Amino acid sequence: MKHTERMIPSLGTALAPVAALAIAASAAAAPVVQDIAAPPQPDRDQSLISPVGGYAIMALFFAVIVMISLIPSKRGAQD
Repeated sequence: MKHTERMIPSLGTALAPVAALAIAASAAAAPVVQDIAAPPQPDRDQSLISPVGGYAIMALFFAVIVMISLIPSKRGAQD
């Protein structure tokens, strides 16, 4: 029991400088408030790309799927 009682205070006194250094380091690492620059504007050349080609491809795929769905199945006379 005496050994444990002596060990706990010595552990606390050993951790006190470590805690003080951690607090000092976190205060030193705090960011300095500066003026925030405005984000860059998007490139205007991208607006010339038209989505019509993509819409045409989607319409073509849709038409193919509908046409395949409308093909009659070949069933026998025992339906």
